[in-house]
Amino acid sequence: MATPSRYNVLPTLIIFLSAISLWLISGFNAPRYQDASVDASFFPTIVSLVMVLLSCLMLYHHIRSNGNRQTTCSDDPLVPSGALLGMLFIAYYVLLIAVVGYLLASFVAFSTYLLALKVKRLSYYIAAWSFVTIIYYLFGEVFVIALPQTMWS
Repeated sequence: MATPSRYNVLPTLIIFLSAISLWLISGFNAPRYQDASVDASFFPTIVSLVMVLLSCLMLYHHIRSNGNRQTTCSDDPLVPSGALLGMLFIAYYVLLIAVVGYLLASFVAFSTYLLALKVKRLSYYIAAWSFVTIIYYLFGEVFVIALPQTMWS
């Protein structure tokens, strides 16, 4: 029997969590605006489906590259430290969105991420802030979907 490795455990976990997400997303309320081109579940559904697709591709690649060979136990952890830091960053971002809303949380989170990576080029910060502003405008004005606001509004 092959030992579990991060190349098959993590994609399987992501597929499982995405399935739960899709089930939860199906309960999203309809948008508050009648002229919205998509409802509130559209983009989360797309993200979940892309995650499932990429995870399936990772599993397929791992199975195909290993063939019928037995995988040996290695010193690689099931969850690498970079993945743990990524999960902590996402949890921090979600908490921040709940407290201060999408716009400010995104500015702070992207800036914190770039500072943590010791990025010194101003163009990276400008690109991140521009991306946040464009997404905020797209959702609010084009798709007419309200992004999360602060807890006190």
